[in-house]
Amino acid sequence: MGKITGTPELLPGTLDLLILRTLVTGAKHGYGIAQRLKQVSDEVLQVGESSLYPALQRLLLNGWVKAEWGASENNRRARYYTLTTAGRKRLAFEREEFSRMIGAIQKVLEVGRDLCAFGGESFFGGGVTSSAANWRRNWSFTACSKSRRTAERILAPRALPV
Repeated sequence: MGKITGTPELLPGTLDLLILRTLVTGAKHGYGIAQRLKQVSDEVLQVGESSLYPALQRLLLNGWVKAEWGASENNRRARYYTLTTAGRKRLAFEREEFSRMIGAIQKVLEVGRDLCAFGGESFFGGGVTSSAANWRRNWSFTACSKSRRTAERILAPRALPV
């Protein structure tokens, strides 16, 4: 099995959300935005120029940020980006959508912990229900199999407190 290397990829649209959030604190140039994302994420998010500047251009065209030329900390010409009123509204919308998406992903990940799935259905024939939750308190899977018969053989009762 191969070793996982490099930085993780962002979900589509997430970079726009992160840039908008970074600009809430005030105007920043492109390099400053990238550095802030890297710093706040403990160096997990490392956004390259090939991703950052097209995203900034897209935000400009949509009217969510505006840009002005100015001098950077080392007295070089830099384009500073600031959040617009429309950008603040978009940020609120994007945060809601992102939270909804993460919640949905979390639900999918958690179902795998609860029940062993067979061909897209749970062992019980339909998602996690209260009866399935009650059943899980008394029984546990020791392994998963694609065969219902095998799964029935590997179900083991949990020791119930007396």
